[in-house]
Amino acid sequence: MPGESGLIRSYYAAMVAKEFSKAEIIIALPGDISDTNSSIRLMQKELEIRNVDPDRIILENEGKNTRYQALEVQKIISHKESTIIIVTSPSHMRRSILSFEKIGFKNVNGAPAFAAVHDFELFFNDKELGGKNRFLPDIGNNTQIRYQFWKHLEYEIIFIREMMALGYYNLKGWI
Repeated sequence: MPGESGLIRSYYAAMVAKEFSKAEIIIALPGDISDTNSSIRLMQKELEIRNVDPDRIILENEGKNTRYQALEVQKIISHKESTIIIVTSPSHMRRSILSFEKIGFKNVNGAPAFAAVHDFELFFNDKELGGKNRFLPDIGNNTQIRYQFWKHLEYEIIFIREMMALGYYNLKGWI
């Protein structure tokens, strides 16, 4: 099974592949394609498990960053008017689309691969779980403190990283 981001991207790519049943699917990810346990090959397997015809899947394993991947995909898709749908994380979408547009693709779209949402309740009763409760508040019914606060700190780091990456790509003239 590919890593967390590869798995979720494979899932969303399979949904896009279903909607556009004649489209080629390019997996752009560095890796050894001769190794069946490499991330790129594991993503390919995930697509096949989700009924994507293996003949539609093309592996691009040379690109080491977004710009490099766009340049390698350009070698595969020579027609600049082709419609491209990029499946990546929401925070990476802007830089991806701008990178593909910068090298001349005209119809670049995105399908964000959001992390999965829980389908169960996260609430609990502090008193039922026991433990020391003298000075600590009951947070069993407060997912804001337990999850959202920390998740938002993570988003801030991702946002700052992506702003730095966008600035770098801009200064390099890649977007």
